Amino acid sequence: NGTVVKTWLTFVPIQDEAGSVARVIIVCGPVDAEAAHSSLSMQLHAEVTALRLEFRKRFSEQSFIGQSPGIRRALDQAELLKTSSCGYSIVGPSGSGRRHLSKMIHVAGEHQEYSFVPLECRLLTEVQLLDNLQRLRQLVEQKGTTAHRRMGTLLLEDADRCPREVQQWLLQNLTNEASVVRLAATSLQSLSAPENAEWLLPEFRDLFSTLQINLPALHERGNDVSLLAQYFIEEFRQSLQTSAESMAAETQQELLFYRWPGNVRELQQVISEACQNCFTGQLTPEDLPFAFRAGMSAQQMPATPLQGSSSLDSILQRFEVDV
Repeated sequence: NGTVVKTWLTFVPIQDEAGSVARVIIVCGPVDAEAAHSSLSMQLHAEVTALRLEFRKRFSEQSFIGQSPGIRRALDQAELLKTSSCGYSIVGPSGSGRRHLSKMIHVAGEHQEYSFVPLECRLLTEVQLLDNLQRLRQLVEQKGTTAHRRMGTLLLEDADRCPREVQQWLLQNLTNEASVVRLAATSLQSLSAPENAEWLLPEFRDLFSTLQINLPALHERGNDVSLLAQYFIEEFRQSLQTSAESMAAETQQELLFYRWPGNVRELQQVISEACQNCFTGQLTPEDLPFAFRAGMSAQQMPATPLQGSSSLDSILQRFEVDV
């Protein structure tokens, strides 16, 4: 009708993995008293939407790097879990990517609009665990709660160290919410292992018994070490603005030879420090941090010979002979 209406626009850029702007979220509205009052909330809503997209990108199917048979089998099992809401467990050493894989399953599943909540059973006390669970339970029961404030997946990390009282609380309070809250667990060994038989309640183990995913240690994954190292080099080139673009053949051989007791988490830290030490286009063995080189030296030392046990009579006899 020819009327001029002032509007406000909020642009929220969304970057892709290469750092380029792949899309832009635009929030607009008329400039009046009510719009001015709500503009801040609209801007925050747009930023939350951008963060959700970033979260899903970080935990997409392509974010778990690896081509070894053990990793391919684990990813195939994770694919099955994306279309269901059953409980599951991920077994593997610390730093092998257990939480990352669980987030991938959450992001691609039917509970993706709700929050992903990890709880560390090994680090938190029984009182702290129960306090957190009770507050999360209250949010589940509240009507009209926004999606991101509700719990979609509850991940019990190191569930084989979950206190008995916490196991009983979960069985009494969250099992009826299976359609809303998905239960997942990580552990160093299977929850059904004989070592856990006396500690874990059978009903508690059953919550995660539908499917068990086994993640191998990094030193068992062969050339995945090189793939992950190159991925981290490219990542730190963008985030830390380092000069390294690749690694020398000698560096790659050392990385493949190392046992990686800290698994993928340790590899990421080593590459981060090496990239910051590097001032050329290639990582050399000299760029690798001191902690890594010390671990390599300790790894190559021969095992300490074990002293055989001796009886008191034989010790006395040798002493008498020496005298």
